[in-house]
Order: sequence, then structure tokens, then C-alpha cells
Amino acid sequence: MAGCDSWLTKPNLYSAVTVVVSTRRGEPIPDASLTLYTGQRPMGYAHTGSDGRYVFEQVPQGNYGIFAIPPAGYSAIEDLIGGPSSIFRDKLIVAEDTLAPVRFTYLKEGPGTLVARVAQPDGTPIVGAPVTVYSPTTVNATATTDATGTVTFTNIPFGVHGLNVARPLLYRDYRTPGDSLSTYRDNLIVDAGSNDTTTFHLAKCAGTVRATAVDGNGVPVPGVTAAFYTSTQQLAVLATGSDGTVSYSQMPCVIQVGVIITPAPGYSAPSGRGFRFVDGITLTNGARVDVTFHLVKTS
Repeated sequence: MAGCDSWLTKPNLYSAVTVVVSTRRGEPIPDASLTLYTGQRPMGYAHTGSDGRYVFEQVPQGNYGIFAIPPAGYSAIEDLIGGPSSIFRDKLIVAEDTLAPVRFTYLKEGPGTLVARVAQPDGTPIVGAPVTVYSPTTVNATATTDATGTVTFTNIPFGVHGLNVARPLLYRDYRTPGDSLSTYRDNLIVDAGSNDTTTFHLAKCAGTVRATAVDGNGVPVPGVTAAFYTSTQQLAVLATGSDGTVSYSQMPCVIQVGVIITPAPGYSAPSGRGFRFVDGITLTNGARVDVTFHLVKTS
């Protein structure tokens, strides 16, 4: 008879179904409304407890689904950014307590924090980069990155937001459409108590322009003022040393740059391109361009 036990033992035709409802941070959501169903037929109604859980007991084996409606003060993620519904799970096979807990995640309505970190690809922080946090209808706040390359925006309202980083001059990328003067991230969700960090990696591209001033005999001329510039701004004003040279190593790549001189006392130079200034210089990262100015000694 021992060999026939499996024929005589009635199999377990009922199982438990555990439902867990929580926030993105795993905090329990009590009083979520639950419906257990099979096909078009409801099989049970319940609400989650203070621990965000409920167990449907003695569920006949079969194929089921569960609706979980969050209480007031909570929202489904698709309410903000669209997408498939997250308030139900179907095709749940209930058999011999093998079904894992069925989990639902919702957003708690309330303000949160967005953190932007701006750094070079090697992790070196970029200081003073302007960062803006915005929603589809308004600009929420603007600040600049600190010594760690970070800016923190607190008390950002519940909803979908974005972060925009205005690229500092040496980190601009004119080769990537829509990503030249600034770069951004959209669809950042803020809910109650959230504290999420978005990292922006900006590659630096800088080269050097070295200016040399000499007289008609090729003798170096010290004290010549050289102004280094782009088409929109002056970057630095420096003077040639005893060797008649001066260098500026923070010239941006890709865009055209130039240098213009003011001769030292006792010297002159004709006006015009190639005499008083050289422009149209384009640098690659780490490259150096040398320009020479020939001055005429007047005294």
C-alpha cells in the first residue's frame, strides 16, 4: 500500500497570495485597495495593512490577476511620464505556494531633492558650472557647482523635472547636435523624500597659443601686451617675458580664437591681420599653435 500513497493523498488545491505595496524607497504603503481576480471574476477584496502587505489565503489554484489602487497621496509612475499601467499584475499562476510576493511600487506625492554632479570623464570635478532644474512649465531654480562639482536643489515639487548644465567654455561640444552650449537630462521624477543624483561628464578640450615678439634683427622684445580672445570674449591679457614669448594654455578647442598685441614702448607694428593680430586659429585638445609678431624699433 505504501506505493499507492500518492494515489490516496489528496493534493493541496489552495495556496496563499502575498501582495506588497511600497514606495520607490521601499517604504510600506498602507490602505492600498486590492482586488484578486481570475478572468472577469473578482475573487477577493482587501486593503494593505500598516506594513504595506496583505495575504489572500486559501486561493484555489489557477491563473489570477491583482489590481492594486494606491490611497490618496500616492500616484502611479505612468500618471507622470506615461507608459503601461502599473496598477495590475496578471498571468499569475497560483499553485502549491510557489508564487513569489506580488509587488507594486507607487510614488508618494511631496517635495524631494535633485542633485547634479558635473565632472570630467576621469572624475575631476568641474567648478562653477551653471545648473538649472526645470519642469515642463517653469524654471524651478538655478545654481552653480561647488568645489566638488556638485549642486543640490532641495524642496523641488512632486512631478517630472529636468536638469540643464550650461557648458563652461572649455567643455563645449560643437560637434554634437543639440549638445553644444548645454547638456541636459529629462524625465527625472521627484517624489516625497527623494534624493537622486544625476552625473554629467563633460570632456575638456583646451590648447595653447604661444606668441613671440621680435624686432627686425630677430631679438626678443619683452613687455609686449598680448590679449587672447574668442569671437565673443577676451580670455586673458599677458605680457611677453625676457625671451619675448607669452603663452596661454586655456584656449578652447573647435571654435576659432586669436591673439592681438600692443607693442612695448619704443616699438611699433603695422595695423592689420598678421601684424597686430592673428585670428582664425583652431586648436585640438592639447595642441599648441605658435605665432610670431615682428616689431619695428622706433627709439
